[in-house]
Parts: sequence; C-alpha cells; structure tokens
Amino acid sequence: MSSQREIAAHVLMRQAKGLKRKGGMAMAMYKYILNKINKYHQEITVDDKYWAYLKADEVQDELDDLEEYEQIIVEQYLKYVQDDLEEVLEKLSNHSIWWREEMSWEDLVKELGAEGYWGDSFDKLEDYLDYDKLAASLIDDGFIECDFGFLEIAQ
Repeated sequence: MSSQREIAAHVLMRQAKGLKRKGGMAMAMYKYILNKINKYHQEITVDDKYWAYLKADEVQDELDDLEEYEQIIVEQYLKYVQDDLEEVLEKLSNHSIWWREEMSWEDLVKELGAEGYWGDSFDKLEDYLDYDKLAASLIDDGFIECDFGFLEIAQ
C-alpha cells in the first residue's frame, strides 16, 4: 500500500503533467511544481496531502485567470528574479511589478526620459548621457532585463 506522501507526490505529478500539455504559461507552472515535488514528498503528512492538491489546483486557476502580459511577467520573474510563484502573484495583485517592452537599455532610458522619469530636462541632456551608468542606476531602482524587455519591480 502506498504511503500518504507517495499519494500526494503522485497527485502533484498528475497535476504537473496536465499543465505540461497546456503549453505556454502552464509550462512555467509545470516546472515550478516539478521542482517542488521532492520538497512536498519529504514534508507532506496525512493531513497535508489534500492541501497540496488543492494548493496546486488553486495556483493553476490563478494562472489561468491572468492576462497574456501578466503571464509573461510571471514567467520572466520565475526565470530571472526568484523561483517564488506566490511572491510574483502577490506583486501582480498589488500592482508592484510591471513589464516594459523596450528591447535595450538605451531604448528604456529614452522611453523613461520621455515619460519624465528624470524630470523635464531629459531632452536637453540626452546628448550627454552615459547610458551604461543610467542602466546601472535603473538596475538599482528595480529594473531587470529579461527575454521580452524589462521587468520593473517596485522597491
């Protein structure tokens, strides 16, 4: 007879395989669940087995409800910032993480300058800017380069 831990791990594996077939954003969740199965396998008790299944199902429902750009944010956050799905979903719900589509640091600096990120003088100073130093400053301000542009994370 299977132990409760083996049953819970089996339930998570079935959940993950279902995600793998869905493609796209579900693939990030699939990888996330697979990475956690060993942890669950070691920690799940009899009382926790139902929680583990419900938690995976709840997270999948939350991912399914995301807009496409939000799915990109989740995928890129998991890849480049931290493998913490609950944290990125919380940041999305709190509106403290954004995706910017600019494809280079120079494009990002120019766009932010046009938006007034550094005040009204940007147009006059643009010829004198050191884009590498501004990029380093933006990294300190919570900008992270990713596959599809940049993530901006509120500090």
